[in-house]
Amino acid sequence: MHTQRSAIDPTRSNEATQHLHLALVGGLRTPLAALRASMEALAHRFEERDPRIPHVAASLAQVVILQHNLQSILDATHPTALRPLSCTLHEIVSSAVSALVPDHRSRVLVAVEDGDARIVVDGPLVSRSLMRILECGLDSCSDAALLRVRTSAGRASFTVLHSRFEAPEGSIEELVTRVADRDAERMRGTFEMRAGVLEFVFALAVAGEEAA
Repeated sequence: MHTQRSAIDPTRSNEATQHLHLALVGGLRTPLAALRASMEALAHRFEERDPRIPHVAASLAQVVILQHNLQSILDATHPTALRPLSCTLHEIVSSAVSALVPDHRSRVLVAVEDGDARIVVDGPLVSRSLMRILECGLDSCSDAALLRVRTSAGRASFTVLHSRFEAPEGSIEELVTRVADRDAERMRGTFEMRAGVLEFVFALAVAGEEAA
């Protein structure tokens, strides 16, 4: 009788993950990008008061969210190399909010203290993590969310407050928070989630610091 190996071969596991990543990119990300471009072009052809515009806009928003969900899966299976740069808090927040679909963007309240303060991180990666957390919460209900940014004791905190945010096991929300936690640690920061509060904390840049 054959017995199963109790340990997973890390080489085969890594190869399988790489194959999954490539399959997702070729089989889903590229077609989704083409679909989004086609729908955006279609929307531009309508007159301003065309009754079809709201339906196209709603469908386009779902395509964008699907793209973001896929990107979270890709991020989980294949972490990108970090590109740390000195970024202002305002730049990170603006990038995160602008990437949301219009309905979600309209329900985000932003409060930034000392927006010109800088942190040395992979700015696009932090923005994407913030955007995904906001998106997951806003997509689950019609409530608004607060994104609050503060500096204190040489550190900057990005706090998302959303009373209904949940991340049940096996959900895209859980995946998003796991990736956020992993990437914050990679950038020497922290990520914490408790009831209705999700927070990133990073050290402020010191004078003359450009890259970690």
